Amino acid sequence: MSMFPFVMENGDLFCTCTTSDLGLPRGRLIGYYGGQRLNASNFGSGYLSFEKRNLTRTDDGTSVKCVVDWATQDTDDLNTSFTLRIAYGPDAVIITGPDVFDINPSQVQSISLICKESVVSPYVNYTWAGCPSGNPMSPICTARPSLNNTSYFVQCTVSNPLTQVARTVNHTVELNYPPGNAPVISTEPSLNPSQPVYKGDNFTLTCTVHGGKPVNATRVTFACPHMIDMGDIIGTTEVNSSLTFFSVSSDNQGNCSCSAMWKNTTWYTQTAEWTLIVYTPPSVPKIFPLSDSTGKPAYPFMVGTSGTLSCQSNQSGQPEATFTWPASDTGHASGSNLTFHILSRENNGRTVKCSASNNYTENRQPVDNATFVLQVYYGPIVNFTHISTGSSCVEDSSKSVFRHCVVSEGQRIHINCTADSNPAPASFQWLSPSKDVYSNTSELMIMSANHTIHNGDYNCTVITKQVDMDSRLPLTSSSVLTVIVGYSPSILNFSLNNVDNMIVYVQEKSRIDMKCVCNGRPTPSIQLINVTDPNKFLNESKPTGDIFVDEQTGEVSLSIDQVPCEASGVYQCNVVNSLGQGSQNRTLLVYCAPRGTFDSGENPNAVVNVTSGKGELFVKMTAYPTPMAKTITYLGHNKEISGGNLVTANTISVECTASLFAPAAFTCHIRVINITTSDEGFYRIVFSNDFGELPFTFSVKGKGGQQKLRSRDHPEMKQKKTTDDDGEMINNEIYAGSEIFEHGQVQISSAQGNNLSAGKTSRPNKKGKGKKKVKASISMGPDTVYENVAFESTERDHTNSPGNLNKHEHEKIDNAVQQNKDGLIYSSLDFDERKSAKPPPPKREETEYVSIDLKKTALLQHKLNSD
Repeated sequence: MSMFPFVMENGDLFCTCTTSDLGLPRGRLIGYYGGQRLNASNFGSGYLSFEKRNLTRTDDGTSVKCVVDWATQDTDDLNTSFTLRIAYGPDAVIITGPDVFDINPSQVQSISLICKESVVSPYVNYTWAGCPSGNPMSPICTARPSLNNTSYFVQCTVSNPLTQVARTVNHTVELNYPPGNAPVISTEPSLNPSQPVYKGDNFTLTCTVHGGKPVNATRVTFACPHMIDMGDIIGTTEVNSSLTFFSVSSDNQGNCSCSAMWKNTTWYTQTAEWTLIVYTPPSVPKIFPLSDSTGKPAYPFMVGTSGTLSCQSNQSGQPEATFTWPASDTGHASGSNLTFHILSRENNGRTVKCSASNNYTENRQPVDNATFVLQVYYGPIVNFTHISTGSSCVEDSSKSVFRHCVVSEGQRIHINCTADSNPAPASFQWLSPSKDVYSNTSELMIMSANHTIHNGDYNCTVITKQVDMDSRLPLTSSSVLTVIVGYSPSILNFSLNNVDNMIVYVQEKSRIDMKCVCNGRPTPSIQLINVTDPNKFLNESKPTGDIFVDEQTGEVSLSIDQVPCEASGVYQCNVVNSLGQGSQNRTLLVYCAPRGTFDSGENPNAVVNVTSGKGELFVKMTAYPTPMAKTITYLGHNKEISGGNLVTANTISVECTASLFAPAAFTCHIRVINITTSDEGFYRIVFSNDFGELPFTFSVKGKGGQQKLRSRDHPEMKQKKTTDDDGEMINNEIYAGSEIFEHGQVQISSAQGNNLSAGKTSRPNKKGKGKKKVKASISMGPDTVYENVAFESTERDHTNSPGNLNKHEHEKIDNAVQQNKDGLIYSSLDFDERKSAKPPPPKREETEYVSIDLKKTALLQHKLNSD
């Protein structure tokens, strides 16, 4: 019979009993279950099976037996048995231990939890989840609580390895502990622990205890001077206690204390402190003068002395106020004192201000400044006001307390003496230049100024009032008014090299010293000029603006080293002041030999073009005295010869004329008359004065009169026919303008004018223009000179020639020559073919007149001769 020790609860038991020896007679097998016969085999059968179904845990421990039964015997001879074990459970599991555990942070504590199951067979295994310490196979879980945990959650599982039944149970241990930190005091609005508050501020102090479990196990008590909290406010993780200040006052200043305790006071009792600082303003300050230790009157202050003001407040505030002087005038501030070391009249009447300030006034509401109006005694400051017109009274630039009045002879003077003083002026007195009492009022009256009587200093004395029997009073001071009777300037001396003559002669390259001395009151300005350039001051002296009682003179000077002949001229000294002006001229004449602007006495372009036996040329030179034509020599056609024939006939005349204000600048007019073709050639004039000579060479050339050259009359030109805008035939004609260019070397190379065929009538151009311009070129040498030549735009019958000009026309040309001073060179001209309105001449020929406009002018340097 096999062994099977455990049967599952509610399971079945199957047993088999076998034997090989049943003995003789042969027996049988009988199965018993707890004394109950369950089954028996036949005799002689060595095999028996029996069963027991639906076993329960009450069957546990039941004896199961198989017996060999012999028929001849009533007892069992042989048997085998075993005790039945039923495997069951566990049915239930529980954990025993604390549900709540208080942690003492200062001690090491342990928590024990035991896992217990109901009846079980044969045994169980334990499994823990969440147990921080201990053997997980043990029914006991051991834990050490930590402040980092608010609770422990554990799970115990009990399992029967035979029945495969497992039971699980959960258990939570709530951990209670006191707060981990001391209480914290905060403010709303936020303040630093040492930061003050200001009187009248509204704010809240809150004491907060964070942590601890449960939260309501902590109690907080919070109090400040004259303030106590109204109870705790329990939050989710903290406990608060608050103090709210509405318009905090200085009574609340002091220490505030917050005390916090847990339910186990021995485990946690903490406090927090807050020092409440309340800033308050000072009272409005006051300013007062400090007493003088000498016993003399200290106030009002006296000009020129020192004085001290002090500033104080009845309530100094918190923190204690400091005093400043935002308006200190000229005083030197030192804390609450303001010291004036040297008082002046400018300090009188000025306002000083004292400010009391502390942290409260700087950040909240400032208190009013104290104001104080200074009183300073000072002597009269005398001034003068001129009432009369015509006089000029100004402040002296060097002595600001003095004044002067400038009047002209015979003018009326009315001056009022005024004074600024503290105390106010009480009396005035005027003293004349002779120190006599002139007036006992503030007014000075002079009906008619006389520079010999009234010129001088007038003294005005002012005395102040007496106030409160002050021994320092009255105060007296005086001021001087200078009356200057002025007159217009005059020139005392205008000399050249210390010679005060109208005309002064000097040698060239010598030194010249000019000096102009004048007087006048006020001092006049002086200007030295050359009359040829009056806008350029050679030297000048401007008055300084000071006016003196004594007569003053002024002077200007001019020195020229190596004076040139060109410096000859009229020099003028001009003087002027506010009452008049004056002027004198001096003529400086510098001796020098004649000299021109050309070199070696020759100018290849100096040509006299002779028309009808006449011609002229202008030569400019520098000389003094006046140059004369010493000799006139005919050189023939070779200008290089040194000799030549003296011209004795009355054919060449020379006249040299000086400029009005430049006596050394001469223009010499050379006239040629009665010249024939045989007289053409080169001439040399030697200009001479007492200091030297100047040879000048020029040529004389003949030139024919003006004429109209038609193609039929001129062998070199052919008549050319063209067609005008209307298809008419036009004869192109050539004009030789010898009259117009009689003083130059200009030939017209191609100047065309239109002439209608005979019997045709001139008509205007289609566009209605009265003038048609035709370009014409002129040929000239680059050095051609047109100095002092006047060109007129004329309309004259082209049949007239210079030989036919009457005396009036010649005079007109000569006059035009004198008018042209610009020295122009002309590079182009335009012809105007507009028809004349004059009636046609005999033979009823159409006559045309040409108007020449000279274009593109350019200044040409004056040259009489050139290399």
